[in-house]
Amino acid sequence: MKHRKKVSAVVLAGGFGTRLSPMTDTKPKPLVKILDTTVLENIFCTLTDAIIDKICVSTHYQSEMIERLCREKYPHIVCKRECVPLGTAGGVKYCADTESDAVLVVSGDAVFDFSLREAIDFHFENGADVTIVTCRKENPTEYGVVVTDDNNNVAEFCEKPSWKNVKSDLVNTGIYVLSKDVLFDIPDSIQYDFSKNLFPKLMNEGKSIKSFSPSGFWCDIGTFDEYYECNVMAAHGRLSCVPNKGQRTQSLVEKGVHAEKGAYVSQNTMIGKNVHISSGSIVCSDTHIGDNCDVAGSIIGSGTRIGKGCSINQAIIGERSSVGENCIIPEGCIIGDESRIADGTVLEKNERIAARSAVLGRDGTRLLFSNNANIFVDDGLVRFELQQLHTFVPRLARAVCASFAKGEKSGVFVCVMCKDNCAHIKNAFVSGLQSEGANVFDCGNASKAMCACITSRLCVDTGVYIDTSDGKINISIFDANGQKIDDTDERKISKAFGLVSETDAEKEMPRQMPSFSYVPADNMYYAFLWNIAKRITGGEDFRRKQVCITGEEKAALCKVLCGMSAELVTESTKETINISLSPDGTRAKVRSTNKILDHEHICAIVLKNKEILGIEEMYVDENMPTVLRSMAQKDARRIAVRAEDFICCNAHLAVIALMSAAAKRGEEIGALFDEIPLFEIYTDEYIGKVNRGETVEKLSRMYHDSRDDVGGGIRLSLADGNVTVIPNRAKGLKIISEAQSMEAARELCIKIGDIIKGKE
Repeated sequence: MKHRKKVSAVVLAGGFGTRLSPMTDTKPKPLVKILDTTVLENIFCTLTDAIIDKICVSTHYQSEMIERLCREKYPHIVCKRECVPLGTAGGVKYCADTESDAVLVVSGDAVFDFSLREAIDFHFENGADVTIVTCRKENPTEYGVVVTDDNNNVAEFCEKPSWKNVKSDLVNTGIYVLSKDVLFDIPDSIQYDFSKNLFPKLMNEGKSIKSFSPSGFWCDIGTFDEYYECNVMAAHGRLSCVPNKGQRTQSLVEKGVHAEKGAYVSQNTMIGKNVHISSGSIVCSDTHIGDNCDVAGSIIGSGTRIGKGCSINQAIIGERSSVGENCIIPEGCIIGDESRIADGTVLEKNERIAARSAVLGRDGTRLLFSNNANIFVDDGLVRFELQQLHTFVPRLARAVCASFAKGEKSGVFVCVMCKDNCAHIKNAFVSGLQSEGANVFDCGNASKAMCACITSRLCVDTGVYIDTSDGKINISIFDANGQKIDDTDERKISKAFGLVSETDAEKEMPRQMPSFSYVPADNMYYAFLWNIAKRITGGEDFRRKQVCITGEEKAALCKVLCGMSAELVTESTKETINISLSPDGTRAKVRSTNKILDHEHICAIVLKNKEILGIEEMYVDENMPTVLRSMAQKDARRIAVRAEDFICCNAHLAVIALMSAAAKRGEEIGALFDEIPLFEIYTDEYIGKVNRGETVEKLSRMYHDSRDDVGGGIRLSLADGNVTVIPNRAKGLKIISEAQSMEAARELCIKIGDIIKGKE
């Protein structure tokens, strides 16, 4: 008879569950209910079916509630309290039974509908050191993304990537099977995580980490949308792991309740006359609903009382709460446990009422509900409607302060600049900053490129640039180095934005006024450009070259070129150097004799001549063409800190460096163009119904021998050139191809586009 392997389990149930606040203000996230059963109890049931020898629950936040549940209903389960959070792996080491052959790790806030025994058997059959249970998610950006090879070996992890960095739709469920030897790789009594610490360590050591994807449902109820989705699926009987003991629709109709199919109404409820309960509504145990109420697509927690004549639409009401008569609870509202809503209260959409609050008419605790969605539409860019100026702009300013504050007593220093016609928007933003005690440097009107440079020169915490287009407000946010903020900062700001109420836009100024300084950006920027021009030209001038410049942001460049002996003319001829600048000052185009150079080719010439210009190394943005990154011979993700590091993202600097190279070489610009590699760039976009993560993973597998993981998306080195495929934030994918001719680049885009559309 074959010996059965001994398996123990650790359930991680110590998290704070802040994204589900106020539901988690009074209980830990594992005790949130799906229908009438807690998530933790569903997990215990699944572990029992998997034949687990020992079960231990790691607790921290409101641990006594989980300990009481286990003591009263599951006496065979052991609870261990982490007095100091030890991280996911540290918590497992603290609780694990080291005598078992393997340890099954389960996140205590997950709802799943598949057999854990299958994962355990897969682990032993494949001789893995670690098996990660994974599943497919169409939007993987809120999870840890896992990239595997054709043999289910884990090749890469990426924790909560932005869309441009999504390389698969396969996500980490937080369910693992660990061989007992792996436990000794986890240090004792320190904070240590699986994804951040343990798994990278094991991969570097060549240990076997496998991915196992069972068929079935999984959700971590990390947001209210996912929490509601789980409840609705359970109400429709689609989750075998969640017992559905609700009343039958026909029996409710016979009692005079207008209940639709797909609604869940617990057995222990009292429902009045002329009550309508729509499909997708959840009414938990010990609930009392008065006459003439309408409940549509909402969850009403156990022990709650709803007065007569109430309308509840797509909202969540916590346990043991009381809603008075004739109240209106509209879409998106979340009411915490044990709250009291007075008669006749009309809440606004998306309001969040803290647990144990009393809302007396229009008073009480009224915080805006948010799913912590990312408010950024592009890297470092937030966009609002103009009519939202007086609410959203100050609110965003406050969120920026909260995200960059390093402590209660440390002020945030912000550089603020704007387009000529956006002074009123800037004033609203500055008011929001000062209401939070931020120290503001108002640098006047400028371009986005100028704002990035000034931010890096002022040594502030962050820079903000404001402009408008198509009736929308565009706010770009930079870090202290003048670069677009990264994914981590975007998430911080988005989270802080979701916790600030629109009504808080009128918050009073702090008692101690922060500093406000006006810094004339024009002079500072000119000095910045002039200093770098003198340095890289080595004293050479532009020998009376005739230059014609067009574009809104040409003043500073004109001043520098005049100082370098160039002759500015207003009309373009074949003999002049014709320069056009983009409105934001980030891109340039130059025509000299019969050569037309776009911004990428200008940067290529500068890179080719960087030693002549006295530039040791030059920062190249991760999304710049492969040929430029190759010429830079440095990691494109390196942080830009010096003046010349802005050349590739600043039209003024790029033009100055180009003309400096020609002057020092004593050559025409056209001659310098002939020395750089041949390349053309073609950009296309597929905006169709497509699973972005799955598509990127498919392309990655098809061209795994030619993949280059530098930068956003995936870069494929093909016979005719290079193709970069980047998932868009909203939908679809962006395709950027590089080849020696425009025709070849276009053909590459078409080829990859056909694969995306399923034609190949």
